[in-house]
Amino acid sequence: MSYLKHTLRAQLIISSVIACTQVQAQAPARQTKAETAYASLRYSDAVRYFKEDHRAASDATKQAAIASRIADCYWLMRNYDSSYQWYASLPAQAMQSDAKGRSRMSDLMATRGQYDQAAKMVDGLAGFAQKAAGFRNTRGMKTDSADWSIQYMESINTPAFREFSPALTEAGLIWSTNLPVKGGNKGVMGWDNQAYAGLMVASDRSALGAGPIPSAASLASAKGASATKKLADNYDLADFERSRRVVVPSDLKDQVNKILKVANPVNIVGGLSYNQAHAAHVAGSGQLFFSANRQEKLKNKTRTVGIASSSFQSAVANDVKFIFADGGDHSLMHPAIHTDGNTLVFASDKAGGSGGFDLYVSARSAEGVWSDPKPLSGVNTAGNELFPSFGQNGKLYFSSDGMAGLGCLDIYVADLAAGAAKNISHLSYPVNSAYDDFGFAISKDGKFGYFTSDRLGSDDIYKFGFEEKKVKVAGSVKSEQSPAGKPGVEVVLDEKTPTGEYRKSSSVQTDARGEYGFQLRPGREYRVTILDGDKKVSREIRPDLSANAQRKVEDMMIHDAPPPAPVTPPAPEPAVAPAPTFFKVNFDFNSDEVRASDHEVLSSVKAAMDANESIVCHLAGHTDDAGSASYNAKLSKRRANAVKAHLVSLGLKGSRIKTAYFGSTMLLVKTSDRGEAEVNRRVEIELK
Repeated sequence: MSYLKHTLRAQLIISSVIACTQVQAQAPARQTKAETAYASLRYSDAVRYFKEDHRAASDATKQAAIASRIADCYWLMRNYDSSYQWYASLPAQAMQSDAKGRSRMSDLMATRGQYDQAAKMVDGLAGFAQKAAGFRNTRGMKTDSADWSIQYMESINTPAFREFSPALTEAGLIWSTNLPVKGGNKGVMGWDNQAYAGLMVASDRSALGAGPIPSAASLASAKGASATKKLADNYDLADFERSRRVVVPSDLKDQVNKILKVANPVNIVGGLSYNQAHAAHVAGSGQLFFSANRQEKLKNKTRTVGIASSSFQSAVANDVKFIFADGGDHSLMHPAIHTDGNTLVFASDKAGGSGGFDLYVSARSAEGVWSDPKPLSGVNTAGNELFPSFGQNGKLYFSSDGMAGLGCLDIYVADLAAGAAKNISHLSYPVNSAYDDFGFAISKDGKFGYFTSDRLGSDDIYKFGFEEKKVKVAGSVKSEQSPAGKPGVEVVLDEKTPTGEYRKSSSVQTDARGEYGFQLRPGREYRVTILDGDKKVSREIRPDLSANAQRKVEDMMIHDAPPPAPVTPPAPEPAVAPAPTFFKVNFDFNSDEVRASDHEVLSSVKAAMDANESIVCHLAGHTDDAGSASYNAKLSKRRANAVKAHLVSLGLKGSRIKTAYFGSTMLLVKTSDRGEAEVNRRVEIELK
């Protein structure tokens, strides 16, 4: 698995705004090294130390605990394959008691298409009922896929670096990347030994090329020689504080130069160290908001993330300042600014929230002072809510791994009113996938935009097109009095919900020719219904966009002819008891001789056959399970043949008798008692 493929996990995916950590210089004992590296967010180092501890562990309980930490580290570095393997190695009891591990393993299963197993993994896990339900209804989250088209932003994406969180400027595009460029950030993070993230801007997004989605294999191949090189060294704790620069392998320099022809790093006047990412910009405002690591000098502490604001023009950010006080032990990040310029939504992991990261909202007063942030009502879950953004239509977009989705982070849209998110809905595939999808930006007319996904192995930016597709479906209502078409009939349209119920969507009246029509959404299921007296007549519809899609609904009929004059029915014939069609005879243990007591039964069979020359007698021989299967098969055959011989001796033609035998495969009673097992020793006789 390439070191470039997986980096920062959804918990802090800032995809980089994450933390920069400084720790003490003295190297502690081995076990402490692993824990210290983990606590310092230096997961690539922690994996190495934990693996050594795992090999040295003396008992299974300790091994399981360390294996869980290794899986956790790989998850946070977004090395999903390795994380899956280590979580899968845990004993069932250890996994069941690990709530965080169960949530993560469910997402890892989803990336493999194992949605049933993913749902079971979080069944009963507090706060994740929505997620389990979503995994059981992935089809319902793909119903609007025909509306969306996506392309790969080949002019700015690289196989070796991360590109994420696009945001629209007036005519351009701003995004986050850890691509090391002149004028951008220098140095590396201990989190995963990747370059710090910074902001890039293209003044003309129409010049940014987009093309077909490449395969993951082709991207891996495109890495070339760089796939075997580290862009940053792996550190020991003793020298972690040394300043390092990322060295770009020579085979990647052409990619860097290609991007610099269409974009420039954002010049932050006065400079900021470490990470800057996930920008938000309101067209015409001249303001830029973004996430950035706190700049204070630290010792033995994680460097958290804050929200910075600045003036912004021509790729230059001036007057940079953090708009909230340092959170201390928590981060404030991923700003989203409403088109009114005075409503800010962001993500934070501050204590007391619903899950890992929650969304918060703050309002700016007329004096320019931001109010104390409050949790955004109606949206936060036991999982993580991250990467909010506002569309120019005022709708709020965000990502969550705690709601019903296709796996990992999915993108959702909501209305924002009075400090609460309402009418939350999931964006359909192919925008959402089983991997991390986040950082959504949409044009004013809603017809195109950009988002981030790691579905091909690293964070890349995709362009989408959107057009709500509809299919015209028509039908006719006819009646006995109006065979050409009955006008004025109400036709009710119901749409099938994800839970399988039908709910009324609309209704129309048939026209003068008895015809009706609806504009329906492809990929969904509908039903049209009329009333025929006190009965309902319905037709199901499944429209799609294919050439042979259903366009015409089968005619529906109303029975409105005058009722016929009543006729006195003739007196019924005397009831005649139906002739029996099923008989049975039993046998003694290990015997194929017909008992004398059953001769009368077989005589009744003969009489029934004589009464109806068209029927055939079917004999099925059975045994108990006292003998071997092969012996019982032969014995059941002899019993069927013995009954046939007796019937032939009574005068029945052998051609009207069919035999079959089943040995002990169809027991009526499972018992070792020979007396009770008599019911199994039988020949069943059926006339048909």
